[in-house]
Amino acid sequence: MKRSLIVSSIAALILFIWQFLSQAALDLHKMEHQYTANQDTIVNFITHQLSVGKYAMPLPKPGCTMEEAQKFMAESAGKPSIIIDYKINEGGNMGMSMLRGLLTNVLIIFLFTTLVGKMEKRSFMSILTTSIVVGLIGFLNHSYTNYIWYHAPGLFMDLVDAVVGWGLAGLYLGKALKNS
Repeated sequence: MKRSLIVSSIAALILFIWQFLSQAALDLHKMEHQYTANQDTIVNFITHQLSVGKYAMPLPKPGCTMEEAQKFMAESAGKPSIIIDYKINEGGNMGMSMLRGLLTNVLIIFLFTTLVGKMEKRSFMSILTTSIVVGLIGFLNHSYTNYIWYHAPGLFMDLVDAVVGWGLAGLYLGKALKNS
């Protein structure tokens, strides 16, 4: 158990370092958070109109009939849409957020190593391949299915994160966990 936690922690740190590089140091996801010179106007308007939550627009009014909803969607086809993820900025405790991210990675990798431990034949390639497959499953389950509906920017970088992050972790885990 102790060895499994150490191996999981090292692999989680590898994954975390990739996430930091991708999201912050290299800013590979910049298309997901672009600047607009109108930000003060937009934020000031939204703060007086919305409650904390996530909004997709345009949407038909809640409780409308199926016919009204279909008419609304037909009229909205080809027009701009927007998603607002509105929250109150609570000062952003970056240290705590980073710690939570790292601890989440430790848990994720620990769960993954538990599954790998159930494999009868653990070769370097089988562990690396399984790691990349798990990354792809996460990408397809979250990023891609959201993209199908909302066409958010950054899909390609999410795919790169899944393959590179889990690939790097898999390289280490393949060496650390293969059958001797």
